[in-house]
Parts: sequence; structure tokens; C-alpha cells
Amino acid sequence: MLGWDHPRCTKPLTAAKAAWEVRTGDTVHLAFRTLEQFGDQPIEEVVGRHDLLVYDHPHVAQAARARALLPFDDVLPADTLEQHAADAVGPSHRSYHYAGHQWGLAADAACQVTAYRPDRLETIPATWDDVLELARRRPGTVALPMHPTHVLCAYVTLCRNRGGDWREPGAGVPAIEFLRALQELAGREWWEPPAILHELTRREGVLAIVPIVFGYVPYAVSGPDVEVPCTFCDLPSAGRGPSGALLGGAGFGISPTTRHPEAAAAFASWFCSGEAQRTVVAPAGGQPASRACWSDGATNGSWNDFFAGTLATMEAASVRPQHPRWPRFQPEAGKYLATALRGGEPPAAIVAGLAHLAVRHGLGDDHAV
Repeated sequence: MLGWDHPRCTKPLTAAKAAWEVRTGDTVHLAFRTLEQFGDQPIEEVVGRHDLLVYDHPHVAQAARARALLPFDDVLPADTLEQHAADAVGPSHRSYHYAGHQWGLAADAACQVTAYRPDRLETIPATWDDVLELARRRPGTVALPMHPTHVLCAYVTLCRNRGGDWREPGAGVPAIEFLRALQELAGREWWEPPAILHELTRREGVLAIVPIVFGYVPYAVSGPDVEVPCTFCDLPSAGRGPSGALLGGAGFGISPTTRHPEAAAAFASWFCSGEAQRTVVAPAGGQPASRACWSDGATNGSWNDFFAGTLATMEAASVRPQHPRWPRFQPEAGKYLATALRGGEPPAAIVAGLAHLAVRHGLGDDHAV
């Protein structure tokens, strides 16, 4: 089985491996790839070496077209899939549904939310204008993960939070203006979300809030790499509430070359069940995709209300376009956006550049979600 190399994935999978081997007598072998590979590497490059893998839902259309995954509806009963769908938080389960088939089971749920240090921040910004006002008043206290893929995700979230399309200037220009202003005020760049959350939870430093970042529950409590926990909460708003946050998370996919499809599906279905998510995944520091866990008092009590504090944003999250070319478009568009923000290109020209890239990659209006 292939996961990704962050404690949010490694610890729950390790705990689940032990529990499953006791439960069934089957042996589970684990391997891990980097977060960047998890986000950008095509599934067909890795799936043949594993029976089961944890993957990012934007790859679902490409993987389905390439026949790089086995649909779960080929190996699990319909009522089992219905149970997973009914218990899923936000759009996490349906994000793995494409062309009439269920290509993944949501194992981990996340979206872009806000992380802050209560000991460094008395009032949480309610709007994006409030975020910029704070950044101007207290330099160095506000920052974003500016890895190309994540700055693109932040851009799409800002557009959708306004109720607009990321390819249109009405939503895109204000989003670019916000990102550029915040980048200039931040004073330095932060790359992947774990890096900026690690900085936020250091005892020393001034960083007080990361207004747009994929939620990572391990940083909500003290631990070996968390000196002072941060608190996660709903996104600021452009007037429509905490809506439009880009969905993250992870799901299980089955290799079409596996000799054990039923066993792979059984492990995935058990791991994603409400019971295992509550008793194995959450205690190990995972982020359950089970909505029951997000509302569970004991789970929230153990994790500084991470789930309850971001549930409204999660339920109103949006899904990246389900298009087979999106995984190729995303890193290229992210690099273009990151470079253009630093280079001073006019906001309207940047929005037009992203729209042009989308057309060049064959992302038509019919695939906008």
C-alpha cells in the first residue's frame, strides 16, 4: 500500500495496519511518497507497484481515462458505497465519483481553512479586507503557503468565496490583488502547508495567522514538532460565508493489476467506515472523512476542536475541475501564477494568462465545477 509521507497519513495507516492484521490475519505492507508527488505525480506512474494507494482526488478523471484504477463499484456492494456516501463530510466522497463509477473511497478529509495562534491574535479577521489590515498593522504576522500548487489553490478559493469563476476578471482580479498585497507584506515565502504550520507553531517568532491553508490536525495539539498548538477555524468571507474553500483530503484507490482486489477493497472500506475512523484514524492523528467524527465530542476534545471549528467551511467546500488534464494544468498554472505575482504583471493580465493556459490544456467551461 502506498501513502504519503506526513504523520497525518503515516500514523493512521500504521495504526490501521496493526489493527487490520490482528483483525484478519492479512499482512499489510506500507510505502510512502512525498507530499509533492502525492499532489502532482500521475497515478499510472506508481499504481502498478501497489495493490492499494492513497491519492489526491483531482487525479480521478485522468486515472479513470488511463484505466489506472479499479472502480470500487466493481468490488463492493452498492449498499456499502451508499453508507460511505451518507457519512461523508462535505463533498469528500463524491469527489471520487466520475463517469458513473466510484474510483475512490474518501479516507481523509480536508479543505482550505484558517490557522492562527490565540496567544498572538486577539481578534480573528472576519473578511479578506480585515486580513490585509492586520498584515499592514502588524508586519510579519500574516502569511500564506506560496508553493506554486498551493498559491493556485488559494487563488481558486478566493474566487469561489466571492461566488465567481477563477478564469473571469470579476472574481480573479480582486483575488490577485489580495495575494500580491499579502505576499509583499509577508516579507518571505513559505512553501508547502506543513512548513508554514510548523513555523506558526514554533514558540519563537511572530507569525500569528495563516488565513488560507489546507487543515492539518497534528498542528492543533502539542507534539514532537509542535511547540505551541495553533487553532483552526472557518475561512474569512467576501460576504457569502465560509464558502468555496478548495477541497483537499485523500482517498484510497485500487490498482487494476492487483491480484487481491477484494482484500484491498475490504481494507479500504473498513478504514473509511465510521467506526474505524473514530477509533483508529482520529486517535492516530488522521483527519477522518466521516462526518460523524467531525461532529463527535470526544474526537473534538482530543484535537482542540479542529473538526468542529472548520466544519462549516468543509461542508461548503468546492471540488477542483474533474478533468483528465487538470493534474497537468495545476503545476504549470501554479508556477505561472507564483512567477507573475512576484514579477508585477497587472492582475487582469494574470487572470487572462491563467484562462489562456486553461484553454491550451483543453479545460473547457463544461468542466468547471
